[in-house]
Amino acid sequence: MSETAASVTIFASREGVAREQVHLEEQQRVLGITPNFYVVHDSRNAVPLSTKLRFQLALRASTDPITIAGVGALAGMQEAGGTPTTQKVRKVTAALRTRFRTQNSTLIS
Repeated sequence: MSETAASVTIFASREGVAREQVHLEEQQRVLGITPNFYVVHDSRNAVPLSTKLRFQLALRASTDPITIAGVGALAGMQEAGGTPTTQKVRKVTAALRTRFRTQNSTLIS
């Protein structure tokens, strides 16, 4: 009996491969919690992302519930701590508020 070898070659578009890689990146999390979307584990076969896929990945990372909770917690800690940055922002906001009020009052009268 003679043995025959079969070979199968599969071709995929770059866009299709990039979409699949983005889908896999969206599943990556550190310790199963924190999003880790911008890490590529297979750099040899990485396909450049289109602009649309880049924006979709950025939107996904920005609207992830864990990211939003982390940003909120960090902002709360800074606000509670009264950091110099928070105090500076309050001063600038108050100055802009008074300036805006004086400009509007002169325009109205």
